[in-house]
Amino acid sequence: MKLPDTCERYLGVRVGISGCMDSEYDYRLQQSQRFAAEVYKLTSRLEGAIVYRAYYLSKLSYSLPVTTFTTTQLKHIESPAIQAILVKLGYNRHFPRVVVFGPNAGGGLGLQSLQFIQGYQHIKNLIRVLNNETKDTPLLHILLRYTAIEAGTNMIFDNAYMQVKRILQYLTPTWATTLWSFLVKYKIDTNLNTGTFSPPLQRECDEYIMDQILTRRPNYSTSDFRSINRVRLYLNVYSLACVTDRSTHNLDRRLITKRTAGVARRSMLSWPKVVSKAYDWTIWSKAMLEVFEIYTQMGPWICTHQYWPLWQAPPPRVTDTWQHDLTWRAKILIDGRIIDMCVLQEAVH
Repeated sequence: MKLPDTCERYLGVRVGISGCMDSEYDYRLQQSQRFAAEVYKLTSRLEGAIVYRAYYLSKLSYSLPVTTFTTTQLKHIESPAIQAILVKLGYNRHFPRVVVFGPNAGGGLGLQSLQFIQGYQHIKNLIRVLNNETKDTPLLHILLRYTAIEAGTNMIFDNAYMQVKRILQYLTPTWATTLWSFLVKYKIDTNLNTGTFSPPLQRECDEYIMDQILTRRPNYSTSDFRSINRVRLYLNVYSLACVTDRSTHNLDRRLITKRTAGVARRSMLSWPKVVSKAYDWTIWSKAMLEVFEIYTQMGPWICTHQYWPLWQAPPPRVTDTWQHDLTWRAKILIDGRIIDMCVLQEAVH
């Protein structure tokens, strides 16, 4: 038996069940260092350019469509190889990277950064898988729904860049969060039909809980957001209707302490398993009381098919998904233009 973070090689990529990519990172770093040592042995600029295009790009970018390397990790991986290439092309190895990776049309050298390639390949995979029925389509649907459940807000699909930056701080790192970090960093617009992945609201005037926390109480720290979200996942709730007493239309006080939260309604959706701490409940209680001080106008109740009408009774069954529309198409836009490699390179640099 192996631990979840033990990495194994799958189709050329070393990854653990938990998503750990430490082994893949170490391997690609070693590849870059070996490549740099070989480049220094070359005798001409032409040889350096050929080796860069024919060997470096294919060797180090092969795994990037499925990796979740951070920007710092990618810079460490490419640094030895890029320095060697610059020397062979007749440039100083410390030449500004903005110019090195900039497009030729803007006066750059036209070399491609691994950060750019990973982001571009992630975008290509997203569009290809969502717009076509492939073997990976159900898996991506599950991942995006999981991201929506864990985020607890519709804003992660709404291009609210400043809010998404904060949302990503309390999410579990996954392929989806790596892609969203790239999109947010360069303010790239997505059109993913947000209702498809976010759980539906249950009544008129209902709102997502984390929307209230992010917009009306922006002074919370990252650790506070994580505490609030851990309790929310523990309770299996995502909207204000989930924590509202149906008789009083106010906050259900049983849900603000772990001791009494066991009598709360139970969800029919499958939720991540989390462990909440005493401090988390303190922050959660304070946050919910503040939200309901402001949000007092409750609309009429409209129960959806996601929840058992008898809130204190066990749900009849558990479901992983909800109904969604399959006729739409995903799009990625920059300044109104459908994205391609040239458009993305201009946006990044």
